Amino acid sequence: MADKAKIIAGNKGKRFKNPLKIIDASTIDLCLSKFDWAKFRTTKGAVKLHLKLDGDSLFPEQAILTTGSVHEVTQMSKLCYKAGEIYVFDRGYVDYKRLYDIEIAKSFFVTRMKINGQHEIVECFYKSKTGAIRLDASIKLTTKKGAKDYPSVLRIVCYHDDENDRDYTFMTNNFDLSAQEIADIYKSRWQVELFFKWIKQNLKIKTFWGTSKNAVFIQIWTALIVSLLLWIHKALSNLEVSSQRILQILKTTILTKNSIIGLFDSNGPPAAVVSDQLYFEGFKF
Repeated sequence: MADKAKIIAGNKGKRFKNPLKIIDASTIDLCLSKFDWAKFRTTKGAVKLHLKLDGDSLFPEQAILTTGSVHEVTQMSKLCYKAGEIYVFDRGYVDYKRLYDIEIAKSFFVTRMKINGQHEIVECFYKSKTGAIRLDASIKLTTKKGAKDYPSVLRIVCYHDDENDRDYTFMTNNFDLSAQEIADIYKSRWQVELFFKWIKQNLKIKTFWGTSKNAVFIQIWTALIVSLLLWIHKALSNLEVSSQRILQILKTTILTKNSIIGLFDSNGPPAAVVSDQLYFEGFKF
């Protein structure tokens, strides 16, 4: 279905020459006494959803499920392996050896630089005390391990957020995009946080019907499949309503013999039905 979504999306919404992919992970808490296989902390259990979100069309493209104790950086190579893509992730994913693997694969990354990331400036492209972009420069890592793991030149962009009066330092291996575009790419990372919030609030992945690892993983996979189906139907039907509204209507018209686009025709969507009885209106045997 992810492949079908890619075909449907095409180049629609594409902002850069290379496709944008947002990488992140979200922890789903579990009771350790009931889910003893889901080791996370001494007294807590959890599973972790590692996700690659299409940054242009905002559908889940690839997912990996693990127990909560698995660090997200260990799954980075499984999510960031294709050539010609732009990967954006937070600094929790900063592992110079794995970042260099992305460079070798002829892809790009945008992330935040670690506070203790020791480096020296090779060439300064731009510097200012005012404006959004404060510094744009090429650098080399100066620690022994950093220089060994990432021997190539990197680029840093220092961005000032006026709203919060805060500075951010972004790190990338892309020297073709403008400094503002690099900052915009990192801003788009927030979309994956919104996706995690939406799927937890609207699909059933916080309470589980079974306690086995297989049961929990199947329920999460099912939720991801539902999110993809909603995206596909919205794209094919050009629906302007939210995915949450579609879910509300489907719950009350589950046995209605109609298409999703038929439920949202020119007469408007049907009103939500609050009843303990199943909703059979329009169903034909």
